[in-house]
Amino acid sequence: MKKTLFLIFIATIIFSSSILADFDASKAYSWLTSKSSEGNFNSQIIDTSLAILALDKANVMSEVDKSIEYLSSQENAQNCFPKSTCKVKDTALAFIAFNTATYDTSNIESWFKNAQSSANLNGKWLLQVITTGSGTCNVKYIKNQQELEKQIKVEEGKFPECGGTTFYDINLCLEKNIINANPSLTLEVDCSSLSSSSTISLLYQEGNNYYLTHEASGPVSMVTISNGCFGQSYRSSCDYDSTLYAAWALKQINSNIDTSFYLTQNYRSNNPLHSSINYLITQKQSYLDDLIKLQKTDGSFDNDVYATSFAILVLTDSTEQEKLAEAVDWLKKQQKDDGSFNTVSNTAIALYALPDVSITGYCGDDICGIDEDETLCPEDCGGDICDFDLNCETDLGENYDNCPSDCLSPSTICDFDFKCDFGENYDNCPSDCEETTEEEPITTECSDEIDNDGDGLVDLDDPGCDYSGDDDETDEEETAEETEEGTIPDSEPERKKFPWWIIIILILFIGGIFYYYYAFKKPKEKKKKPIFQTNQFGQLAPLKKPTEQKKRKLSLFKSKPKPTTTFQKRSSKIDQELDKSIKEAKKLLKK
Repeated sequence: MKKTLFLIFIATIIFSSSILADFDASKAYSWLTSKSSEGNFNSQIIDTSLAILALDKANVMSEVDKSIEYLSSQENAQNCFPKSTCKVKDTALAFIAFNTATYDTSNIESWFKNAQSSANLNGKWLLQVITTGSGTCNVKYIKNQQELEKQIKVEEGKFPECGGTTFYDINLCLEKNIINANPSLTLEVDCSSLSSSSTISLLYQEGNNYYLTHEASGPVSMVTISNGCFGQSYRSSCDYDSTLYAAWALKQINSNIDTSFYLTQNYRSNNPLHSSINYLITQKQSYLDDLIKLQKTDGSFDNDVYATSFAILVLTDSTEQEKLAEAVDWLKKQQKDDGSFNTVSNTAIALYALPDVSITGYCGDDICGIDEDETLCPEDCGGDICDFDLNCETDLGENYDNCPSDCLSPSTICDFDFKCDFGENYDNCPSDCEETTEEEPITTECSDEIDNDGDGLVDLDDPGCDYSGDDDETDEEETAEETEEGTIPDSEPERKKFPWWIIIILILFIGGIFYYYYAFKKPKEKKKKPIFQTNQFGQLAPLKKPTEQKKRKLSLFKSKPKPTTTFQKRSSKIDQELDKSIKEAKKLLKK
């Protein structure tokens, strides 16, 4: 039991020491930038795109520009990525990276519009015109880049040429399989020739369920059939994850390419990534509610860095701040000793998602720090770091050697900080120092030829004078005597705060060692024999060691047998009688 307590004690000390190691964002950024090779990360579009999101957040634009240049080199003539295989998810994340870094994405949007596939859902798309009048509605649409038009008869809301019901089956009555062949088909419905007002609606029917996807009052309405989806590649069969990332990318520029119906119909509420990205696209509360239900007791989502990072993106702007804190706490604890979250994509999305992260002082931040040099961090301390802004930014590593356009030569030490520093004057630094007129030389105690301290010595002959400009002729011994008499120095150097937490841990550790020694190692003391006994009068008296004569008497007394009392004799006779009775009873039982 004692050993168990001791182990728990030591484990507590180790744990208390480990929790002092907080999340280090600078270390994570240093690790991330170290994985860059001329702007590309693992030669992967996804890794590079996610890294751009993190680096742009840190405002490391030199690294962002390199990565954007790499992405541009991987774009093919059709504006998708990578140019060799052309994947939807890769193109979507590259789209997000370009948009975040404020680069033009119009060409990529055009590629998405052409890359859609039809969802081929099992239901029907139905047009409804609610009216009491009769007449025709003109329907215009584009097929194969050509505008087509068709007239539809309407009689009090019914379609006599399409089954005579109030629902017009577009895929059957407008043109056979027109929806299946044209994802995100847009119809211009003009019912202005009807004799009364109308409401134009679009519904999706699946079995006995009807979903209203569009409704507008008035004679004219633009109706978009949201049957589009995206496959893993150009116009391939629908893939949910590819569609999800494409929709997230297109949402950032408010594109009218709509795949929401396919995403809704195939949504899995037990997938935190589905819930997170769908919420980022639609801002619907139902997706947020589903996401919160999926959070584990440790604060994570699926115990996964990538999924938890996306959940944090959602929770950051929500009212669920307690849930956010739990997720952030879990995510920070997943940081490895090298600063990473194990992979480039995980590290990048974690840095992009984590709120209120301090992100300065790392290799790649465009500042040559104290612990950096041209060998350890050439991107900050080496190469061409001059930005030609006529401002000598010494904190960014600029000097006369690497940036003569901004920094003056060492002989001219003006730092343009609007302060007239030591060595600066109006001649070499007019921006910082004012022009002054010649003044009479200043006389000090050590150059006035007067015995100011009355010790019989004058000026530089006095040991109290260090140089002619010294204005205090008092000897050091005299100053020391004044201090002893009670003169308090004007100021004391600022003391650094002592790290008391180190002392606390050392005390706990030393205490554990003492506890272990006294619990297991120290020999136990033998119990002492009592030194008192009760005498014949019932009183406590010192216990005396018996003499040799008394020891003999005691041994003789012990060797004599005790006399048998009458009570004992009676007891033995009774026992004999009982034994005899038991024997007779056994004999009777055998018979």
